[in-house]
Amino acid sequence: DTFQTCDQTNKQLSTLSKLLHVSIFSFGVGGYGFKTACRSFLEKKLPGCNEGEKCYDVINLAYKYLTNEEKLKPHEIVLYGQSLGSDPVINLAHTLSEDGTPVGACILQSPCQNNWRDSISKIRSIKCPVLLIHGKKRQSGTIC
Repeated sequence: DTFQTCDQTNKQLSTLSKLLHVSIFSFGVGGYGFKTACRSFLEKKLPGCNEGEKCYDVINLAYKYLTNEEKLKPHEIVLYGQSLGSDPVINLAHTLSEDGTPVGACILQSPCQNNWRDSISKIRSIKCPVLLIHGKKRQSGTIC
């Protein structure tokens, strides 16, 4: 099985966070893995939101929570997206780079994209280090 459990991934991200002295913002699509750390905050801002339908809104609110409420600076944040969660991460990293406030880094693990041309264009515009992790068994394209 090539998928890790949320607990395994959380432990790895926690270790990486401590080693790099950064905060790692892991984003997942609702129903497909991670739940947001600031779920109660998000539900107040987007009552009844369906993360699968409003991923960009949810990740933007979560990022605002980290920067406004937790007082993290963009360069202290590493964005992490796995599988379906990589698309909103790519979009957020791209938007922040365009705004002149890039995050510290962006990690994409086994990204699942329907539109690689658009994603590659966005990735090229990201103004922070980007680490792409992908296994040998999976191919690019619409397949995760």
